[in-house]
Order: sequence, then structure tokens, then C-alpha cells
Amino acid sequence: MHTRLFAVVASFVLGLGTASCGGPEKPVSSPRPAATSAEPSKPAKPAGTRIGHYKDIVLSRSFSIDFDDDPAGKRVVDGDLQFFMEIEAHRITLLPAGVRGGYQVCRDRTGRSTALGFKAVSAGRSICVVTESGLVGLFKVRQLRIGEYADRGVFRFDLTVWQGAA
Repeated sequence: MHTRLFAVVASFVLGLGTASCGGPEKPVSSPRPAATSAEPSKPAKPAGTRIGHYKDIVLSRSFSIDFDDDPAGKRVVDGDLQFFMEIEAHRITLLPAGVRGGYQVCRDRTGRSTALGFKAVSAGRSICVVTESGLVGLFKVRQLRIGEYADRGVFRFDLTVWQGAA
């Protein structure tokens, strides 16, 4: 009985096609598709355009940063560069000692590696990263201190970020 009553009421309500709030009845309208416009979208920044330079970023172990979302102040869980058991990124490479990093150097030398072991990284060295979205980053290592436990440690660096190729 309850099922039949529900079906009758539901059919009545759904079949009305009008809405009433005590005033004149108005037809219920269906959603309209969004109008398309010929507005030009913002042009992407050319490859190699410097997006930002951030000095003395301190990243605690078990955290990461996003290059395009306040890397100097905001910490995230799954960002462009992660600092946990290794230093991890979409693509990452440690530049040889004495090689001066920049957009072109980082773009050309960053291979397919996704992690750097802590033993390879020391103060004064440079690390290049290319993110999944194509941003290019150069890290100048100030300090890398690893604690006794997996959640202890500090990674201090300067970071320059460039727009990558589209």
C-alpha cells in the first residue's frame, strides 16, 4: 500500500511540469546550455619566462611544495617536490658541481629520474626539477639535514621557477 501511494504521489509531482508558490503557475524550465563566447583566453607565458624567485625556503621532512601555489609559504601533502625518504619530483636531477643552473640547463639536463638520495645532495649544489605541468625549477641547496627518524629533517633552499614549454 505504501509503495503504491508513493508511486502515485511521485507520478503526480513529477508529471505536473509547473511550480506553484501560491501565485500564478509558471512552467518549470529546463537548464539551458551555457552560451559559448568568443572571448580570447589569456595567452600562456612564453617558455623560459621566470615566474618567481624565492629565497631561503625551509621544508620540513614529510612535506612538499607546489611551484605555482606559494612555494615559499604553503606546504602541501602531494606537491611538485616532496621531501620524505628521498627528494622526489616528476622529473629531477642533481647538476654536476660547478655547473651553473638556469632555465635552459634545467630543461635540457633533467631526465626521467624521479628521486634523489640524500647522500648525493649537499649545501651549494643545484637541483633541477620539471613538474607534471611543465614548470621548470632550479633549487640552490642551502642545507639538508636528516634526522634520526623518518619524519625528522630540514631542507633549506632558494628556488627559481620558469614557465616550461607548452
